[in-house]
Amino acid sequence: MTAKSTLACLATAVALGAASSQSAFAQSSDDTAVTVSYADLNLATDRDAKTLLHRIHTAAVLGCDASPVMPLSLKRVYDQCVADRVDHAVAMVNSPLLTALNNGQAPTTVLASAQ
Repeated sequence: MTAKSTLACLATAVALGAASSQSAFAQSSDDTAVTVSYADLNLATDRDAKTLLHRIHTAAVLGCDASPVMPLSLKRVYDQCVADRVDHAVAMVNSPLLTALNNGQAPTTVLASAQ
């Protein structure tokens, strides 16, 4: 885990430059940004990977700028926006466990056998 890591939920190429400096942003239509930090997490553990996935999802929801009441057609667009931002942020972190959780796969646990 990198100390003081921050992560982005960004759908543009600008994120690549920002990510190299350990931070990036989730941008909404009004150019607001949401930064997600995971410096306090150990992404090798299931619990912390789930925590980061939750943080990413929350940032994506904020970045996609939902209205409390929206027609079904806009709800589909909103849901796709959230999914795209989460997928992009997870890919930027490049953690196998986080990727597996995002893909709905249960993490695999390796147990040491007593010899």
